[in-house]
Amino acid sequence: MHARLLRVPIASAGMVATLAAIAWAHHREYPAQHWLAWRYAAYLGAATLWLAGCAGTGARLVRALLARHVPALELGSLGLAAGLFTFQLTTFALGLLGALHWAALVAVSVAMLVVGRSELRRAAVTVRRVARRPPAPRSLGALGALALGLGGLGLVYFAALAPESVSFDARWRHLVLAESYAAARHIGRYPEGWVFAASPHFSSLTFVPAFALPGLALFDRMALAVHFEWVVFAATTVLGVAALARRLAPRAPASVWAVRLLFPGVLVYDATVSGGIDHLGATYAPAAVLAMLDCLRPAPRSPGAPGYPPPPPTIAARRAGRGGGPGSCSARSSGEPRARRRRR
Repeated sequence: MHARLLRVPIASAGMVATLAAIAWAHHREYPAQHWLAWRYAAYLGAATLWLAGCAGTGARLVRALLARHVPALELGSLGLAAGLFTFQLTTFALGLLGALHWAALVAVSVAMLVVGRSELRRAAVTVRRVARRPPAPRSLGALGALALGLGGLGLVYFAALAPESVSFDARWRHLVLAESYAAARHIGRYPEGWVFAASPHFSSLTFVPAFALPGLALFDRMALAVHFEWVVFAATTVLGVAALARRLAPRAPASVWAVRLLFPGVLVYDATVSGGIDHLGATYAPAAVLAMLDCLRPAPRSPGAPGYPPPPPTIAARRAGRGGGPGSCSARSSGEPRARRRRR
């Protein structure tokens, strides 16, 4: 009886000791503090905070500019595009002023996070409220689409972890421009007349912080830039595709964003997350289509808004207009029997 009671503690202690011995032997060969997992976690955390600041600031701008209620998914898509453009425009302005210092870029990111904190809080409340709802029955197709979407995002992410994932175009153009901006702390013309330096650079302006931060190796800078691109790609896929699908087909399931991963090109060398401009530029596509749909079919405005037609006059108002002022309707109704009696 006592042997049976001691069997479980002894087996547990043996397993813990074995795992400790394996971990110690592994630590001697590859110390835990040198694991790449910590670096990747730092890249992903920094990129997520940066994206949260862009999305929150953009959502606040969209809410201030549009005098109407915007659905949550559309607000996320429009806010992501507006916030990303705001960061790129601010980086460009700092470059023109010769102020592309890493402290200034960090201050811009923190300021955007502070400005958009109210919108981020609203988004967290919305997500929490949706998560607390009783789970609705889902079909096998919806569950399969969700698994496909999450698996596809994971495949794209893990494929982008290796430095070899950075494309040739990014190595000679997008990342090179970001590195030159950060090194010079200035954005100006190229004396040698490089034509590609005169075109818009959504990716290069976005990647400048990765090359401006001090104390990082080239591997860290390239990996951080790729993480910037991946978080934008993931947010555009989940928010932008879902918002556009819900606008075109209001009964579309919540996992409709997974259709983005049905196109195998996203897993191919030059079309995947590779430090390029494609996925950063694609952020503006759903927002542009949603804005175009609003222009073609404007949403109904609330009464009292500028340009809203006045309500039709009521029957009492019409009678008052014919009788010559308020109260004439009741006066006429009370005076009619007396006039009839006098005629009789």
